[in-house]
Parts: sequence; C-alpha cells; structure tokens
Amino acid sequence: MTEMNPSLGWERLSDVFYRSRQLGVWDWSHNKELIQTFSTTLCALCFDQKIHCYNYNGELIWQLDVNNLPSKIVTFCFDEDERFILVLQDRIRKVDGWFPLISKDAKLPEEIGDIIWDYKNGIVVLQSSQDIYRYYDDSFDLLCKNEDRFTLATKHHWYAQKDLVVLLGNKTVFHLTVSTKSFEKAISGSSWQTVKISPKGFVCLFNFRLSNLAIYKSPSKFLLEQTLEENPDIIAWCGNDTVAYCSHGGGEVKLIGPQGSYITFWYPDMIIDLRTEIDGLKVLTSSATNFISKVEKYTSKIFSIGSTESSAILLDSLELLSNHAPKAIENLKVINLEQAVLECTLAARDEFSPYWQKRLLSAASFGKDSLSSDSFDPKVFVDTCNLLRVLNTLSQLGLSITAKQLDGFTVDGILSRLLRLRKFHKCIQICNFLKHHNRLADIFQEWALAKIKLSPELEDMQLYLVIKNQAARQTVAPPMINIARTAFLEGRFELAKNLTLDSTHPKQKLQLLLDMDEVELALIEAVKTNDPTLILTLLLILRDKLTVAQFTKILMLVMKENQLMLFYERNNWKFLYDFYRQTDKFQELAQVLFEEGQKNNELSSYFPQIINLLGFVVDNPLVSENKELLTRYNSLYEYQHELTTLFHRDFNNMTMDNTLTTLIEMGQERHVVKLVKTFKLSDRKFYQIKCKTLCKLGRFEELFNFAKEKKSPIGYMPFYEGTFKMGHKKEAAVYIDMITGLSAQKKIDMYLDCGSYCDAIQIASKEKDINALKRIKKLIPDNQPQLTVILREAMGKL
Repeated sequence: MTEMNPSLGWERLSDVFYRSRQLGVWDWSHNKELIQTFSTTLCALCFDQKIHCYNYNGELIWQLDVNNLPSKIVTFCFDEDERFILVLQDRIRKVDGWFPLISKDAKLPEEIGDIIWDYKNGIVVLQSSQDIYRYYDDSFDLLCKNEDRFTLATKHHWYAQKDLVVLLGNKTVFHLTVSTKSFEKAISGSSWQTVKISPKGFVCLFNFRLSNLAIYKSPSKFLLEQTLEENPDIIAWCGNDTVAYCSHGGGEVKLIGPQGSYITFWYPDMIIDLRTEIDGLKVLTSSATNFISKVEKYTSKIFSIGSTESSAILLDSLELLSNHAPKAIENLKVINLEQAVLECTLAARDEFSPYWQKRLLSAASFGKDSLSSDSFDPKVFVDTCNLLRVLNTLSQLGLSITAKQLDGFTVDGILSRLLRLRKFHKCIQICNFLKHHNRLADIFQEWALAKIKLSPELEDMQLYLVIKNQAARQTVAPPMINIARTAFLEGRFELAKNLTLDSTHPKQKLQLLLDMDEVELALIEAVKTNDPTLILTLLLILRDKLTVAQFTKILMLVMKENQLMLFYERNNWKFLYDFYRQTDKFQELAQVLFEEGQKNNELSSYFPQIINLLGFVVDNPLVSENKELLTRYNSLYEYQHELTTLFHRDFNNMTMDNTLTTLIEMGQERHVVKLVKTFKLSDRKFYQIKCKTLCKLGRFEELFNFAKEKKSPIGYMPFYEGTFKMGHKKEAAVYIDMITGLSAQKKIDMYLDCGSYCDAIQIASKEKDINALKRIKKLIPDNQPQLTVILREAMGKL
C-alpha cells in the first residue's frame, strides 16, 4: 500500500518547514510525580525506590536500588557518551558497566566543606558558596569562586553546554568560559529566570514576569526578542534553529519564529518533557516519543505538493516506470539528473519510514544508471544504503537516531553504546555495513568478557573451547591477553592460563603468567620467543621472586640447554657458587672456587676443597689431568710462600716460569736447582728460561759458563741470538762454532755480522772459497791492515 506524502504533516515557520515524526511507543503508567531524565537513546525514571533505565521502546535495560546510597540524591542524567551519572550531595557516581552494574565514585574533597546543589553537563554548583566546579575524569576542578558575585535563586537560573556556562544573577547575566576559567558580565539591566543553550552555543533567556524571550549568540546583540502569549513550563532548543516550549500536562509544542510567528504541533497525550538534539527536538509524551526537526531543502523539493524540481520529477518517473516506461525515460532527459540523484539520495538519509527510504533510493538508483561515474560518485549511494541499514538496525533496538546524530556519536560511540547493551551481533552487523572491520576484534573481546562474567554454569575448559572456537572465526586476531586477565580476576584460573598461552603479545603474556604464579610456564614461554632481552628480564624478576633453591630448580628444568643466566652472572661468584652447589656440578664449582681464591689471594685455603670436589668427577681424563695440575699448583703456591718469607719479595701467584726467572735474576742458584728438581722441569724448559734471562740481564760471562757446563738440550742458536739481539756481537760470535748443522757459508755470514773477520777468513780459506774471500776483502775496514795481510796470505795459498 502506498504511504501518504510526508509533506502532509509539515508546518511552515517563516520560509522553513518543520515536521514531527514518531520514533517509538511506550506505556507511561507510572506515578506522575516521578523524576526522569533522557538522553538521545535512553531514559531513566526514579520510582519505587529504584532508578529504572529504558530505551525509547519502553524496554527495561537495568535497575538501580537507591535505598542504601551514601547521601541524598541531587539529580541524575546521562553524559555525552550516555553513561549514567548519579549526582549525590557528597559525590558523583558514574555507572560504566550495565551487566552487571559497575560504578565509580568521585567524592567531593572534604576540604571544600560544602555539598553539591546542582549538576548540568559536567558542571557542578555547590550549595552554600555556589562555587562552580567541573567534574571531569572522576575528579573536581575549580572553575570559579563565587565570592558573592552572583546568586542563583533556582536551578533554572543557570545552564551549561560544552565550553559555556550562563548564570542568571539579579539583573545581570554572567558568562563563565570553561576552558579558560574566565568569568565576565554579559548582559545587565534585566531580570531573567530561565536560560537554555543550544548545541552550537546560542543562548535563550526567558523572563516569567514579562513573558519575554530573547536569543543571542554574542551578548552584545539580541538576535530575537519576543513576548509569548503564555508562560511555558518547559523551554528547549529545537536543534540550533529555533526555540520550542510547552506546558506540563498539555498536548501542544510551539516553535517560535521571527516577528511573533510560531507553529504548533499537537499530541493526543500529556507531554512529559522536551529534549534538545543536535538536529531537532524530542517530544516525550505519556505514550510515545516524537521528533520535531527541520525539513531540509532537498527533501522539501521532492515532497512539496505540485513540485516541479528535478528530484520530484525523478521520484515521479519511478512511478511511471512500470506502466509508462518511455515517459519515465523521457523525463530523465529534461531534468538536472545529477542533482536529482544526489537530492533523492540525501533525502533518503533523513527519512524514518523504510517505505520512503526504499522509494527514494530506488529513484536515485534509476537515475544514476544513466549517469557516468564522473557525474555521480556511486560511493555516495552505497554509503547511504549502508547508513540506512545501520539506522534501521538501531531503530529496531529502540535506539532511534538520525543520520546527523550518528555523525555526532561517531561509529565508535554507537558501538560502545551497543556493547554496553550486550548487543554483540548488532555491533558486528554495523561494522560490516560500514566497513569498520578493524573494530571486530574489540567487539569479540567485549563478547568474551561478558561470556566469562555471565556464564557461571560453564566449567573453565568448556568456556575456553567456546571462546577459542569463536576466536578462530575472526578475520583479525583478537586480543586474548585482555580476555585472559579478566578470567584471572574472575577466579577462573585454568581458563586464564589457557587463554594466556593463546596470546600473541609476549610481554603481557609473561606478566599475566607471573601474576598467576605460573613462573615455570612463564619462563618456558619466554624461551620460545628467542629474545635474549625478554628472557633475561624475566630471569631477573624470578631471581628476586623465588628462593635460591626454587630459582635453581627452574633453571635446571627450563634453561638446561640455555646458558644465558650463567653468562650474565659470570662475574657473580655468590650466584655461581650457589647454582653449581645446588646442581652438583663439581667441576664447575671447583673452577669457581679456584678463580675466587686467585682473586682474593687466598688460593691455598681453597685447594683442599677444590681437589676434594674434583674427586667426585669420575671417568673424565681432563679432570684427572686438572687435578694433577692443581696439586702441582698447590705445591708451587706453598713454595712461593716459602720464598716470599725467605727473601721478603712477593712470589705469590707467579707462574712457574716467572718464579724461575726471578730466582735466576736474584742469583739464587741453589733455589733454582731446587725448583727445577722439585717440579721436574725439563732441561729444555730450564735452558730456555735461563738463557733468555741471562741475555736480558747482560750477564754474558755467566751465560757462557752455563753454556759450557754440559751439552745444551736446546742447542746454542738461542745463546747466539739472545746475545746478538742485545747488541753484544763479540760475545755472540763465540757461540757460532758451537752451533751444529750450519753450512760454511752461513757461518761466514754470521761471523761477518758479528764483525769477526778473522774467523770468517779462516773458514773461507779452509773451504777454499775464493769468492767468499773476495767478498770479505770488500768488507774489511781500512783501519785494520793486519786483516788485509792475513786475507792476502790466505788468497795466495789458493
């Protein structure tokens, strides 16, 4: 059945049409004296010692018992995010969660010494002082000390909207700017008893004595002044365009126009309240919720009776399409089709009736098929279809809002409201309609949190499988760690542990496992990350958290193949000692004791324990060898201590070679022999050390005597080289003939290097090497003629 033209219910005010449409019906069968407050989508009523929250379909959402409140109720309302605000004399209670009710109190500081008198849109007025505070982020911020500058006679004498607070004093209107805390006189000379501020900051004042109404944006100039025929009980802005008023118990709402004009909307039932919206006015009667709003020009063009606008013709052409298709097609050629398609699309956004939404979109679709993509962006049409799906979905839930109100809420704001109502499936639908897939993970999280809190009948493992199966269907990985923490706080430890292990956030996962005292599991998960910094951080936390025995045990169980902690504590003797002692690692413990003894210069006191520890290590040839070396080292240490006492020179902690070298330097031949014999130093080692030491000290006579004592086990080349390097060539030459295995040519060269020309001539002559003698002749200094004579004699014999 074709619906009536929407324009039949319009009323014209000046050059603008207004219309009233029903949003929903309800049964207002409660006591007339109850207290109520309304938001864009909710209403709260106080009766029977409870506050009841409903949607605009009259469906009960939650109840709050007021019997045991800590102080008297001042008022209650919803904030801009539609969280319930309960204002008591000594505090403000904000209700964030609804299933179950979760609230948070912000107490008025005791040092203020006053109580709350009134509250509007986040602004608090105190009772005795009438000082003004801002309630924000669960705290109170002083905006203005009254100091007898104004007196608010009733709660109608002030109003707050966003950054502006208007205060009606005695014949003076004051403005308080919230952001700057600036207080100033705005208007003087007249008495006003009621003030209302529009969403965009237009101010409406009313004087009950004179029935006078005034509107201004800047206090320097009134935009409208008008005397009403009657004093209203309720005054409210209709969006930002005009002011409406009505009487309690009456059935009509009047909208004020310029020059004394007004229009009236009649309702069959008693009017309870008016509520300003960003684009209109809600009228709440005892049986329904209605919405008065301005008719946009594009909608007026389409539906005005007899309209010849392009958009109206396009809609009419849709009617002709089934019976007079040629005529419908011909119409498209004579209108501004691009404008008509756009206006039909925009008008569809403003309609509540699904019938007219479909008709307008069908007309737009019919027209856009004849347009190129350059003439009309098809995305506008698609976005409108998705937007209307969202608005109609919300309307079915009793959350009737307009497209402009949705823009004000934002998609995130709508989703947060639906999540508060536990409408998870509807949230997913809206995200899919509007392509907000990035919010699906958050919606899943909220669903999971609610499932945990509201499913006491399910065991932990059952609930885990339900959540895990749903998580597997998500296109974006949900934040399992937040869900796990909620499970932990709810006392579901097995569920919390399993959900934590499924998390992909390692740091948060480890922290939660620690909170659950699952220290071994936390370390296992840390090792899986292969992140040394993360693993080490956790190990240090566990070291402080656990006893030595517990920490050692967890290291052995989890870090058996990972030496990270031992490397980090490589210089911590106490840790290493405790760890190796707890784990019976005798060889490593012996090494730790050895190094500590060396560091403290008390190695001898550690030797018995070290050797005893090595005795526990069997079937290890290296340990047996080390044990022998340690025994030898202990003997050396005792001998060094004896030498230190005897010679008053520190021999402690010297190596064997340094000990021997020092004794040779000191000329302690008896102790040198004793050392070599006691520690069974090989002849080769002894000769190398003594030869090197005597060369370094320049004790060449002693060196030569040492070389002649017996056949050198290292040969005589070290004697020659050591002496030659010290610059003593003459002394070095004596060893050349003692070196075996040298060629004649090599000996000649070595003698020449040492300046021993006579010995070189003898070898060349003996070898009958005329070339060598000629080479020597060139090298003989001019100041040694006797060598020249010897050389000539040798050459003469050849």
